[in-house]
Amino acid sequence: APASTKKRPGLDDMTLLTKPTPQGIRDNLKERLEAECIYTYIGNVLVAANPFTWLQIYSSDDAKRYMRQSRLDVPPHVFAVAEAAFRAMTEEEDSQCVIISGESGAGKTEASKHIQGYFALCSQGNSAEVERVKKVFLESNPLLEAFGNAKTLRNNNSSRFGKYFELLFDRFGTPKGGVVTNYLLEKSRTVKPGQGERNFHVFYQLVQGAPCDERSRLCLLDSAEAYPSLASCTSVQGVDDSQEFNDTAKAMADVGLDDATADLSLRVVAACLALGLLSFSPLAVGDAEGSQIRESAPLDAACALLHLDPTALKEALASRTLETMAPGGKTETYQVPLNPTQSSLARDALVKSIYSKLFDELVEQVNVALDPGVQGEDDEELLSIGVLDIYGFEIFDRNGFEQLSINFVNEKLQQIFIALTLKAEQEEYVREGIEWKEVKYFNNKVVCELIEAKRPPGILLVLDDCCKRMHSRPGAQIDATFRSDVAASQQQHRHFRPSKTGFIVQHYAGDVSYDTHGFAESNRDELRNDLFDILVASSDSSLTALYAEDLKERTERQSRPGKRGGSGPTAGRKIRDQCSELVAALMQCEPHYVRCVKTNDEKRSLYCDDERVAHQCKYLGLPENVRVRRAGFAYRTEYHRFLERFKTLSRATYPREWTGTDQNGAREIVKAASKLGGVLSSLADGSETQFGRHKLFVKQPEVYAQLEKVRDEKFASYAAKIAKAGRRSTDLRESVLLSRDVARRFASIGKRRRASSVDRPYEGEYLQDDAARKGLLDAKKRAKDTSRIVFSDEQTVAQLVAGDKKEAVFEKRLVGVTRDWLYVLQDQGPASMRRYVLKRRVRLDSIDALLVSTKADGILVIGTGPPQPVPKAVTKALVESGHWEKNKDVKECPITQKKFGMFGARRHHCRASGKIYAAEACEQRQTFPDAGWFTPERVRDDLYGLEPTDPLEDLVFHTERRSELAGVILRENSSTRLVARDDVPLRKAAQLSRTPGALLKFGAPGGVEHMPPTTMVEGDALVLNAPDGVTDQQAQARRDRADARRAERDRRRAAERELRKERDAQRDAARQEERRRLLREKKARKQAEREARARAAGAIIPTRRTAKTRRNAAPVAAPVVQQRAAPIKPQARVAAPVVQPRAAAPPPIPKKAAPPPMKKAITVPQEVLEGEFYWQHTDGEQRGPSTWKEYKQAHASGETNAELLVYCADVADEWKAAQEVPQLMAYVEAPDAPAPKPPKPPPVPRMLAVPAAREPEPEPEPSSEFEAWDGDPDSIVAAAPAPQPEPEPVAAAEVRSEVSDLTDNTPAPVAASAPVRQAPVVAQAPATKLKFKKRAGDGEAGTFKIDIMAAVFGSCKCGKLKADHIGPELKCPPC
Repeated sequence: APASTKKRPGLDDMTLLTKPTPQGIRDNLKERLEAECIYTYIGNVLVAANPFTWLQIYSSDDAKRYMRQSRLDVPPHVFAVAEAAFRAMTEEEDSQCVIISGESGAGKTEASKHIQGYFALCSQGNSAEVERVKKVFLESNPLLEAFGNAKTLRNNNSSRFGKYFELLFDRFGTPKGGVVTNYLLEKSRTVKPGQGERNFHVFYQLVQGAPCDERSRLCLLDSAEAYPSLASCTSVQGVDDSQEFNDTAKAMADVGLDDATADLSLRVVAACLALGLLSFSPLAVGDAEGSQIRESAPLDAACALLHLDPTALKEALASRTLETMAPGGKTETYQVPLNPTQSSLARDALVKSIYSKLFDELVEQVNVALDPGVQGEDDEELLSIGVLDIYGFEIFDRNGFEQLSINFVNEKLQQIFIALTLKAEQEEYVREGIEWKEVKYFNNKVVCELIEAKRPPGILLVLDDCCKRMHSRPGAQIDATFRSDVAASQQQHRHFRPSKTGFIVQHYAGDVSYDTHGFAESNRDELRNDLFDILVASSDSSLTALYAEDLKERTERQSRPGKRGGSGPTAGRKIRDQCSELVAALMQCEPHYVRCVKTNDEKRSLYCDDERVAHQCKYLGLPENVRVRRAGFAYRTEYHRFLERFKTLSRATYPREWTGTDQNGAREIVKAASKLGGVLSSLADGSETQFGRHKLFVKQPEVYAQLEKVRDEKFASYAAKIAKAGRRSTDLRESVLLSRDVARRFASIGKRRRASSVDRPYEGEYLQDDAARKGLLDAKKRAKDTSRIVFSDEQTVAQLVAGDKKEAVFEKRLVGVTRDWLYVLQDQGPASMRRYVLKRRVRLDSIDALLVSTKADGILVIGTGPPQPVPKAVTKALVESGHWEKNKDVKECPITQKKFGMFGARRHHCRASGKIYAAEACEQRQTFPDAGWFTPERVRDDLYGLEPTDPLEDLVFHTERRSELAGVILRENSSTRLVARDDVPLRKAAQLSRTPGALLKFGAPGGVEHMPPTTMVEGDALVLNAPDGVTDQQAQARRDRADARRAERDRRRAAERELRKERDAQRDAARQEERRRLLREKKARKQAEREARARAAGAIIPTRRTAKTRRNAAPVAAPVVQQRAAPIKPQARVAAPVVQPRAAAPPPIPKKAAPPPMKKAITVPQEVLEGEFYWQHTDGEQRGPSTWKEYKQAHASGETNAELLVYCADVADEWKAAQEVPQLMAYVEAPDAPAPKPPKPPPVPRMLAVPAAREPEPEPEPSSEFEAWDGDPDSIVAAAPAPQPEPEPVAAAEVRSEVSDLTDNTPAPVAASAPVRQAPVVAQAPATKLKFKKRAGDGEAGTFKIDIMAAVFGSCKCGKLKADHIGPELKCPPC
């Protein structure tokens, strides 16, 4: 079964936890971790537990299972988060980000790599450039890991820098580039790693993995132990430095580093190692303490590698240049000697500076390789998915400036996490119209302000001020001053406490004690000017390029008045600026979260350290996240998903098809579930659920858990039915063969066929009642029968037995047949206490014959062989055989725990088990004829009815399924004989016989087939009547009718399936349209938010131009403020499938003498004419947006691909071939419609003969019968001439002549017999307003002339006039 359908341990979504405490979250994570389910949700947040072993869940096949799947339809996985981000980007055309957090060793880097790998797999495009981009952003990981990752005590591959990797895509989801931003590189590791930890990977790869000639060229020593910065830990289990070096070299080549940069990278690493070998000894310099280098060989090697002046560097490490202001504004310079400690600090600062600049250069080279501008792409038209992999919260025994910086960034991330989570929750409730209460939560904004605020000054600003005021003082003095100043400024803050060595900050993850020793040196983060001058004076242009920006900045700083000799930004300032930029970037994206949890510190596989995991759950804010998520409702989902998942809970929605709306279907399910009782009864009053506009909300997780439990129970029952149907299907062929064999056997012995048995299928098991099935299974279990049931029936089976008055009666029985046994059971007791008692159990191999009559009856006699005498049971014999407990061996009842004795309970032997019980446990009584107990004896209550109560003798049954029962017995026991005779002798048992007589006879026809026959006693014989049956011709006719009914049933089912498929398609289309509408609304809201932010920043909002407005739109001014993220496009785009390019366009066809017939012009819909078309070129690349005219021209010139793949909103909702879109191919192939002609003036009617002039009549007063003409030809009906006397009737030919004369000037034949009269005057429409008379009725000549005028002036195209063509009152000739 697919993984999504398997039952997984714990809860997939911890929002449904009944106890959302750190311990409850830990227990759920632990249960899932032990089952290798390392991913769990909290709403949309993914929690990933590090298993410390490789799991087989990251293959390409695993990734493909998550493509185009909803998060709710697949198991929790990091691929599901990547899929959600990628689909949201392509469909909503909005930038996304994935924020990965957790402590060192929690698996952040691995999660980041899996996400990037998924993007590379699911993104579109297969061109060489796309493959190059994919390779670069995948291979950049091993490159940056080599120079930025290291082994720590917690993690063998710990990222010692933060990384925000933005992947840039076009609207089709094709990767176009990327941007990498690095944060907080741990530079101090280059000179002094922690005890038991390692330096960055590249140092060991170069020393222990590079070829010998390469190490010789770089002046490297033979062993890593020779370097102080590498000696603490030189090897890691499972890591091959030689292979790692080769992988790093390959990554450099794949990323596209040129030879100079790659060579510089190795030389800088070797130089850092050489400088680390320098040691200093004290040296007296006048009255001051100075220092000198003990051995200059490492210095010479470093200078040779970096092309530096060794003398100048030697002097700079032994002394520093100090500038002071002299009177008159002059500057005096002094050389101040440095003691060995200060020289060592200068050396370390040099190493950290060079390595940090190298790392920045590598990141820049990756960005250059991923720059889409190089390929002609516009950044503003691209979308992005950012992946943030940054330090997790850190609490060590000693926490310094680096820990404060890291924890400050995590505080900011926690702040936006809570803010965006609450915002998303609130927006969803508002959007769905759901009432909710405001959630109270810890807002860590106060902690962020404690660190970065300006007023009152935060910790970092106080540190900057101390460093600025005391820039010439030693670091220890600045640290002491800073400690006192920050304690004085923050003493009233509730999240700050001073300590002996520094201060304590109450973070959201717990209290952290910071030691201020070294804060000043870490915050200065600059290289001394004299060392800086030596580096920029290098003859290596690649090295000096690393400091080009710093040199430019220093020059500008020194050129400012009053700022000569000022210092650059401090590390605290850089951290605040970077953090602000990062937060601003994340706030512009739609966030997705991955919270990584380190399961143990020993790196044990699939092991959960309870205390460690619970602590991480607390400081990651997981309980807070659960509380926020379920503050209103613990579970929410779309109506159609709820309907599909829980439709089995209501008869209205399953098994019959639900044809109503999804919301009404969800209401039916909730209504049905509320009747199940228990926790679900609270659904009846509506307190536990709310119905939003598009989603159903459930308040308590217990209610949802019970819904899932009931659903599982339903599915279990359906699974049993399906298994039964599967077995039935498997046995179908065997059943058909059995039916034919039984028919052949019965025909051979002269058995007359019953009408009900014609064409009746054999199904084997007919039990519909669970209690009956349980009784049969209990009997099987008691007999230790493990074979499968092949026949069972209770509805139509009756056994002929002797009644209480010795008369013959038919009693209802349950008959079951397995491969080995025949069981006969009887239902006893009231309906509320039904119990099936085993009457007889017969081995199939003991049945010697099956006897039937030649009549068309349903009687089957099962001959069990001659009766075997059973001796009466003797207790003493049973005791001696060991099957009977002795009274003296049992002191108390094992069931009631009562003691036996004179004043205690009385002993009773259970005849079914032979054990002794008290009377309360053996109240039931039954006979055991097979064991020799012929009188009712006590039996343990739970064993009552599990042993046969009737003796072994011939059995007489009446059943409609007689043929099938007989066939099953004959199939399982081939030695059984089938005999037909009308007088059947019955063999009776000597004791407890239930057979009514010694002979069974079949008399005259009569009775009903499905009813037991009537009985009549004739001496020792019992006479039964039998129905007439049917002839072979009648049986064949019944078969033909049955075949016709089956054919009709199949036809109806096929039609119903087609109708259901059509309704499903309509329902899916409606859901898709609703989803698109919500998507448009969401995009509009986001666009409004972006415009509001841009206006607040003073930017000019550019207008999104569409195909309709592009042609006439003026250029839009560029925004004043450059936005970091690409602008969001308002329409979703679907990635195009990969197709074969179209062949080149064929050469033009030479003109022939006769032109081809013209294609008929087709009216193209407006949405097609105004749409933006995206299409694929013959080179496989996507093109567009194009107007309809541009798209047709591209197709005509052969630029489109073979399948004419196209995408256009409202035309083709996804990438489709043009042939798949209704009439689109016809629109493409059809010629362009001719340009509309300019409107012609109203035609002047041909003037006919005019009679003598008359006196003009006065103009009538305006009335409701007249309307004024406004000069619009489309609004006129006809010009109304002056009132005339009633004209004579006009012949039809004359009228047609007038129409011809006024329209096409084609003469019409005139009937010879028609009287000729002078035509009336037809007036021309004047330029001024003209009054005309409304139509008075049909059939009048004057009215018809008004219609003629309407046709002349062309006022109607479809028969409806502009204002007056309403109803039957006014009509024109076309109508």
